[in-house]
Parts: sequence; C-alpha cells; structure tokens
Amino acid sequence: MDVGILIIPDGDDALDYYVVLEEQIALRDAVDLPHAAALLVGLIFALNIDYPKKLRYTFEVIQKIFIDLGDPAMYPALFIQAVMMSSQKV
Repeated sequence: MDVGILIIPDGDDALDYYVVLEEQIALRDAVDLPHAAALLVGLIFALNIDYPKKLRYTFEVIQKIFIDLGDPAMYPALFIQAVMMSSQKV
C-alpha cells in the first residue's frame, strides 16, 4: 500500500499538501506539512489500516509517543527499537 503526503507548488512560495492513501488522494488542502502528517497518521489509525512495512516503526513512534496513544511503560523500549530499525539498511 502506498501512503504519503503529496506536495505541489502553487505559485510563489505557496505549496498545496495532499494526503495520499492507497495511491488515491484522501484529503486535500492541508494547511502545512505537520498538519498533513497528523492527518495521515490519524487516517491510518481511524481506518485501522496496517502501517507500511518500511515505515512501521516510524508510525508507531508517532502514534504512541507524540499522539499519546498506547502504554507509557512501553515508550523507552519502543523508542530504542525505532532507532535501531532506522539505522539498519532497508
């Protein structure tokens, strides 16, 4: 499944942000990149879609640490696991 944020230039110094799920534009006109990222994570979580394999640990860290969903006792282990996985070549 392809997910992501599509950024399209719109005139001088203006950008349009689109949230893409399963190769289709799911949301249009996000205000900025952090807002688009939050919308992407929220959609994946709300629709109960599996995280992409290559970005699984990144999305889990965002979900459990930054959005505060999950068991706080797991944060240190999850952070260490994400750092170790990101340092490995894919």
